[in-house]
Order: sequence, then C-alpha cells, then structure tokens
Amino acid sequence: MANGAPAVGGDNRQPVGAADNALRSGVDIDPLTGKPRQLAMLPSMTAGRAGPRASATRSANQAELAPSAKRLIEMSDAELLAGSKVKAVKLAPAQGSGAVASGYDMMMYRAETNLKAGKFLLAVESYQAALSLKPDDPLAVIGRGHAELGASFYAAADFDLKFIYTRKPELVAVKYDVDSFIPAGRQLFLLEDLLKMTAKTETANMASFLYCYLCYETNRGTELQAELKKWGARSGHDEWQTVVARAWTVK
Repeated sequence: MANGAPAVGGDNRQPVGAADNALRSGVDIDPLTGKPRQLAMLPSMTAGRAGPRASATRSANQAELAPSAKRLIEMSDAELLAGSKVKAVKLAPAQGSGAVASGYDMMMYRAETNLKAGKFLLAVESYQAALSLKPDDPLAVIGRGHAELGASFYAAADFDLKFIYTRKPELVAVKYDVDSFIPAGRQLFLLEDLLKMTAKTETANMASFLYCYLCYETNRGTELQAELKKWGARSGHDEWQTVVARAWTVK
C-alpha cells in the first residue's frame, strides 16, 4: 500500500474463543452498563471486505446518539486536564509477572500485539473480546478506538473515543504509550488522509477531532495547534473543538 500504509486485516486470523464467538453473533456489550446491544457486523466479519473508510457502525441509531461535549465544556480546567498528569499509559497489563493471566489480560495483550503489528482488524476483535469479559473497562474501548483509527474506520473510532470521554472525562487528557500505539508509518498515512477530509463539510469535524487526537498522542505540537486554529475558524465547527482546544496541548 502507498504512503507507508500497512495492509489492514489478514486472512490467517486465529479465533479467540468463546468471547470471539459472542462477538461474531452481532451482539455488543455496552462498556458501561454491561447490557447487550445489537450491532451491525464489523467489516472483517462479513463475507465481503468493506472499503478503507467503512464506519464499523455499532448502532443503527448511532448518528442520533452522537456523544455530546456539553458536560465537558462545563467542567473546570482542573477537572478536564486531570488525565494529563498520567504519562504513557499502557492499555495491556504487563506480561511475565509470574501471575496467571486472566482471559481479559490475554485479550488486551493480543490486541496490543496486533495493533503494533498493523493488524488492526484483529486488534478490533481482540479488544471487543476483552470487553465481553470485562464490560465496564474503558481502556478496552480506548484500545478499540485506536484499532479502528488505524484501520481507517473513522466514524467508529470517533464514536468510541467521544463515548468514553463523555462518561469518563478524567480520560480526556490521558496520553498513551507511543510504543504500543499505531505504527509510525501508518500514522503518517492517517494524518494525510484525515487532513484531506477536513476540507469536506460532511466529515470536517470528525476528521479534525481524529487528526488532533493523533497529533496529541504522538507529540506533534505544531500540527496540532495549526489544525485547532483552522478548525476553530471554520464555519460549522462543533462543540468538540472547544474541548480539544482546552485539553490537548503539547509542550
């Protein structure tokens, strides 16, 4: 693939057990309530491969349920920036401690391994399997968002990140371990792709949000500030620009 973008997916995927079977049934677990919800199947689980911009939409009513930033806007800077005190968070538990790993730990570790290898569809499935074992875990949702972003499932990544931020605002300013993140070559492709999408009215706000997130997580301060300024000056910018401008800064 051009522009340093690794291929996503893979045809020799290994099943991940009972949790994966539940995932393939088309039923998701709400990460906060723990209750099942009906889903559209992820592109990797259908007979035909979806295009690179497939949304992997989790609900038929997702557009109507788009997370609102109102609560975050009303928070104080101290509350909104609380997560900035935590550095280089790893989503997967440490391995090799001698303790017997739980099924959840194994899924999170497998997801991280696939994410770092550029196997984003496998990573999405593993994070989803982790959620089926620990439905209230926000880090698995964040990880799923990273994998979706890596696979260019932009609408799904946008929804997952905003969903968690509106319910766990202490995570808004958290930065994650860059060595366990989307590979550098793929980051460049995504930044270029998202920047192009900011010029289109129908995708501008989503693309700006994800572009800024990538810049924040990978310490691209100059690019972040440039996009925040452009986003804020653009007619029709949404409330998330206000949140991002306050919470995401690179020193």
